[in-house]
Amino acid sequence: MKDLIQQSNKVRLTDAGGSKACGTQVLCAVMAFMMIFTLYGCIEEPGSGGATRGAVKYTISTGGETAITFDNSKELFRSDTWMSGMHFISITDQKKQVIDTYNPNAGWTTIAYTSGGVSSGDYTFNEANAVKLEKLPDRTIAGKTCKAYKYTHKNGTEYITAEWKGLMMYNEIVATGVTMEATSATLDFPDKAFTQEIIDPTWF
Repeated sequence: MKDLIQQSNKVRLTDAGGSKACGTQVLCAVMAFMMIFTLYGCIEEPGSGGATRGAVKYTISTGGETAITFDNSKELFRSDTWMSGMHFISITDQKKQVIDTYNPNAGWTTIAYTSGGVSSGDYTFNEANAVKLEKLPDRTIAGKTCKAYKYTHKNGTEYITAEWKGLMMYNEIVATGVTMEATSATLDFPDKAFTQEIIDPTWF
């Protein structure tokens, strides 16, 4: 996982310098946190394939908001992060092998795709990684009835998490109480979500 975080940060630091550096460093810190938090803390119903298309916006208990939008059939993934009054965007097109990034201080930049970045797969649960799995009562999150679970990852970290139609809606690291909770979720959004035409996502 450490290598994945380093690769993700390296991508986002490309061409960062001068006035861009501060905003990029904030984005990198947020994305590193997101990768730590989601690679081991997300779940879909065991045995299900998860959603192939969807969008979820979250609040993070440590501050800020983040959102994901993805269409796996077209190998497209978008992340939006809001922190300290700034909005950062990353749009990955695996077929075209490019990543479009948006920094409010510098605008759009297109860079080459590298594997190991954040994707919709980071928001699903691999049952093989759980050494203990317990079903909890359903929860209502963002108006959706979600299946909830408590589980222990094979690395020893314990999580409480919930999902709706294969989308992660809630995640909590039990030891620290740090949470990520959906405020909006949808399976419908415009194809333009994966273009530079849309800065502010209106589908949440």
